[in-house]
Amino acid sequence: GNGKAFCAGADLSNPPNPLQQSNDLPESLIYNPVHQMDRIPIPIIGSLHGHVITGGFELALACDIIVGDSTTKFRDTHVKFGLAPCWGLSQKLQRRVGPGRAAIISYSAKPVDAKLAYEW
Repeated sequence: GNGKAFCAGADLSNPPNPLQQSNDLPESLIYNPVHQMDRIPIPIIGSLHGHVITGGFELALACDIIVGDSTTKFRDTHVKFGLAPCWGLSQKLQRRVGPGRAAIISYSAKPVDAKLAYEW
């Protein structure tokens, strides 16, 4: 994509309803992008740049392969705003970097650059 960020997450002036976003009811799943990505039968390659924050981080983790450039910074700010991850970040991040590093990323809300993410 174009611009400064892959995805900076939800508009916090009008945040989405986490109960609607995370339930398994068919009428809600049609609006869940990660669920829709999981249904695609071919690998998804996420080409990232800039900020990959919160909901954007969840979208990136739904990709089968993640490629970031030198400007890519991952950040989970759910805890900073009292939000619950509803598209699988808490499970998928642990699978990618291990439970200890996932906890650091999620509890600190600090950015992780692409180089460090690759090393992990």
